[in-house]
Amino acid sequence: MHSQARGPRLLADMGESNKNIRIGFVLTLPILFAVAVGPVAAVEGNVAILDSSKILQGTHEGKRLTDTLNDYIATRQKVLSTDADDIKSLNDELTALGGMLSPEAREEKQSTGRRKVAALEQQTQQFNRDVDDKKRTLLQGFTQQLVEIAARIAQTNGFTLVLDKADRGAGTGIVYSSATDITDQVIKEFDRLAK
Repeated sequence: MHSQARGPRLLADMGESNKNIRIGFVLTLPILFAVAVGPVAAVEGNVAILDSSKILQGTHEGKRLTDTLNDYIATRQKVLSTDADDIKSLNDELTALGGMLSPEAREEKQSTGRRKVAALEQQTQQFNRDVDDKKRTLLQGFTQQLVEIAARIAQTNGFTLVLDKADRGAGTGIVYSSATDITDQVIKEFDRLAK
């Protein structure tokens, strides 16, 4: 009897936790930016700073990539939400019928619920892998173009090193002069090349 009482509760807990699955999306460039125009071992000369997150958010191409990924996530999130709703409905039915079900019927519904919860968990894991793959694919060309533009600007302005000041949650900070921040130049060049 104890295991039967635990079944609906377990199903309810798992169903509710999966119902509230939310994908927090922050598109960041997977690079620690260092565009060297000369030897990096001993940095001599001028160092420039850029903010790849601001470039991603501030360029037409970056906004397009972000919108594409958000659409991709929203479509898949609907599928996960529908499956979570099915689990909740099954749990609600099991709770409402409670003592009216035979032990065999209750066990069958609980077993069905556990299978659906396990399937939803697998779908969620696959969804997260798919989002990571999509993000990597979308950013590949953007990152390459960003490196090329930054290298051109660095060479033109005599910078020997370009560092990315974007915060990646690592708590690292770069102290710099605003005169060496080339972020706005990169954004303008990105958008100019996109026309």
